[in-house]
Amino acid sequence: MSQISAWIRKRPIVSFYVITFAITWGLGFSYIALIKNELFMLAPLFSVATCGPALAGIFVTTVADGRTRLKLGRKLARNRARWIAFFIAQIACTAIFVAHNHLFNDAPLTPVMALFAFFLLTPPVAFIVSAAYSRGTAVRAMMGSLVRLRDVVGWALLALVLVPGIALLSVAASDFLGRQPASAARNEVLGAPLLGLIAIKFLYQSKGSILVAGTAHAAANTIFVFLPNLDWILYSAMMVIVALLLILFDRMWKRLPQEDPAVSHAPGLAE
Repeated sequence: MSQISAWIRKRPIVSFYVITFAITWGLGFSYIALIKNELFMLAPLFSVATCGPALAGIFVTTVADGRTRLKLGRKLARNRARWIAFFIAQIACTAIFVAHNHLFNDAPLTPVMALFAFFLLTPPVAFIVSAAYSRGTAVRAMMGSLVRLRDVVGWALLALVLVPGIALLSVAASDFLGRQPASAARNEVLGAPLLGLIAIKFLYQSKGSILVAGTAHAAANTIFVFLPNLDWILYSAMMVIVALLLILFDRMWKRLPQEDPAVSHAPGLAE
């Protein structure tokens, strides 16, 4: 086990990707089993799979920061703030799931649905949110962006509007070039109720990623629901261009300085 830990500490980025894909696609069979075949008892695996990136990040960060060891039972039992965050997140996620399932899938509002979500679907997400109050210094620094917005609010706002903006721009460009005609999803709800539907769909889509990445992912999944027939070739080309511009603008090829918030609070990862 010590050899594995040493390997992870030496190669944290590679380890993160390996573990992420192992969780996400290792449990990928649960997607079809639950959505297509309605094998609802596999819901816990489905929930863990969708939270793969955040769970992998917590694990790798815990191992890489050799000064802290996660002793789940004892440390969580003594960490009142983390327990409070866990249950608040669990209740909030349950409410979002029930509302989404009712508004988008016409499922009835029943106690059984709420209990199903509370006990089988939301615990992994609640665990990730509660990691913002972890006793592990590096994990707390990484997951703290979920509850402390000061250092990431600008990027979070950019993530919120960037993907929908590119999607809308690709629709306009597609019409201008005479390519695939654009049309929105058929929806009889307009005005404020439509904004409510968009909010529910957006909240239902984070599913465990940390704030900026989760916001971008949720925004993408939400806009795709309401604009289902995008010109995907043109949209993908625009995404590549924007990604390259972001890399150039932020000089992402350069090593971050030690005083940068992304590394200064995680000594194990900065070495």
